[in-house]
Amino acid sequence: MSIDTALLMNKKLCSCGRVHKAILKKILLGKGVVAEIPALLLKAGFSRAFLIADKNTYRAAGERVEQLLTLAGVGVSTYVYDEDNLLPDERSVGKAVMHFTRDCDIIIGVGSGVINDIGKLTAAVYGVPYMIVGTAPSMDGYASATVSMERD
Repeated sequence: MSIDTALLMNKKLCSCGRVHKAILKKILLGKGVVAEIPALLLKAGFSRAFLIADKNTYRAAGERVEQLLTLAGVGVSTYVYDEDNLLPDERSVGKAVMHFTRDCDIIIGVGSGVINDIGKLTAAVYGVPYMIVGTAPSMDGYASATVSMERD
């Protein structure tokens, strides 16, 4: 059963009054699933990823994702935020937009809430698919079609 089908069977209105649709295509959970990322990308026809992370999530998983992609022959451009308190705002999105290279055909976020929101919004700006390598299992925004951003 697809995720969308399961959600429709349990249709519930959000507090905003709308029914939201899941945009997930595939979920990988478990030990060692990061090693599967390059094969998934290659099978789907992607050739170059734009990877974003903060300095902590890069150390936790981003560096490994970058290495695996490179070893598999998937090109990767990486931007690591160096802020101690990264905010989901126009400055952070602007940094991602300015560091994105047009030959990238997918964006991969490595992190949780803030990185996920920045990645989703940047992917929408450039019209490319987005993937998250989640580093916080308690975060619920991975499955959301929306982003939570600060403005002004």
